[in-house]
Amino acid sequence: MQAIRVHDYGESDVLTLETVAQPEPQPNEVLIRVQAPGVNPLDWKIRSGFMKKIFPMPMPYTPGMDVAGIVEAIGTEVKAFQVGQAVYG
Repeated sequence: MQAIRVHDYGESDVLTLETVAQPEPQPNEVLIRVQAPGVNPLDWKIRSGFMKKIFPMPMPYTPGMDVAGIVEAIGTEVKAFQVGQAVYG
């Protein structure tokens, strides 16, 4: 799959499009097939390094806190969601 990744804090030029392995959901996680990604002001503040004392990010990381899509897989302990369900967050 493809993802925008950040390897170091900085301006928008630190955003790179990369091919990454599809993650496997942990027991309490949900994997979402993203249909509508979004970024908000907190995302660019984290990327720029303004928030690194409050939200330190392990590099590289994938920015974007707003999302809408379809549940593709669920962890073994997930009860509130099911595969195929439309979600946003």
